[in-house]
Amino acid sequence: MFKILLALTLWVSLYATQKYTGCELAQYGDVKVQLDKKADFVKVKYDAIAKSGSNFKDILVGSKITLDDKKVIEIIDIRANKRVKGEPRTGSLTVSRDSKKIKMNYWYNNGHFIAYSQKNQEHLSFYFDIKAILCYTN
Repeated sequence: MFKILLALTLWVSLYATQKYTGCELAQYGDVKVQLDKKADFVKVKYDAIAKSGSNFKDILVGSKITLDDKKVIEIIDIRANKRVKGEPRTGSLTVSRDSKKIKMNYWYNNGHFIAYSQKNQEHLSFYFDIKAILCYTN
């Protein structure tokens, strides 16, 4: 009985010391937005839902971008495409603007996150940087 208890205690202690594999992500720097095919990106106010998280959904969904005219763009969903090794991460993003849902594509590579949409006459794109602030290995 003692050996079983000792083995169980060792197993639990080893399991508890295993580290999470992955990275803690954080958005940093200014968010810049381009609207309605204007040439320049404009600086905006960005209210992040979280300072950091383990994936894009943790740090982006629920975040709000306030434009100069006080209109708000809210990120309401994000979906990743299947990862291709050596290629940038891609996927889709859904935002809400003026009570309309806008589907966007995103591209992430070397810390740069770019989302863009060109549906009909409406054009919206924004970019910012996301960095890994802490990475864990097993």
